[in-house]
Amino acid sequence: MDRRAIIHLFDRVIEEDNAIIYFEECETLIKIRDSPSSQSYESASPAQILAGWDKVINSGKNIIIIAASNYPWLIDAGMLRRLQRRIMLSLPDEAARIQLIQYFLRPYPNNLKEKHINKLVPITNGRSGHDIQTAIDIAYSTVYTYYEADAKCFSQINDNGEDIWVPSAVGTSTTVFELDNQHKKSRPQDLTLRILERQFKLQGKSSTEAQSQNLQEWNEKMGNSISAFNPSEFFE
Repeated sequence: MDRRAIIHLFDRVIEEDNAIIYFEECETLIKIRDSPSSQSYESASPAQILAGWDKVINSGKNIIIIAASNYPWLIDAGMLRRLQRRIMLSLPDEAARIQLIQYFLRPYPNNLKEKHINKLVPITNGRSGHDIQTAIDIAYSTVYTYYEADAKCFSQINDNGEDIWVPSAVGTSTTVFELDNQHKKSRPQDLTLRILERQFKLQGKSSTEAQSQNLQEWNEKMGNSISAFNPSEFFE
């Protein structure tokens, strides 16, 4: 985004009676001016951006500006003064993670019970909602098993939430991986506890403990409110 796009956005939005402007990674819009990387947008001077910002604020219109950042300490002081309400969204707690797992599992076939989902709570600690969604999506994308039609093997889930291969009366419990489409068929298999546990252990976290600590310390000095992530506010 260059100066012309930013200024055009501010000029365009004041033509509306109601609008919401959302800046993702707003620290890149105007960084601290003595920062080595403060010239991220060479054609966008802080004064021009802030002037356009003030024009929106003083327009008398019902316009809301929302800016999000994982590195708020890199936001320019002039911009920070205009962001009067600063809210820190903490990582989801145990109750929130349970709701998130249940929500993101909805599109996918699974026989997971409450006791199985509760087992995922410890290994999802420190993960964002996006981390949880990504892990579930990737887990399902890899859950395609190949079975031999003649053997008529099928997958079931035992009481521990583990996937097991059970043979039919005339078949054998052999998993076939060769992709011979003349003799094999592919089908989606239910997501299981074991598959999800494996994916969460393989997948890294988008936020480190050090970054979370830095955000907490910044919020104590510069923030003015804190909100625990509550999925029920967003999902029905």
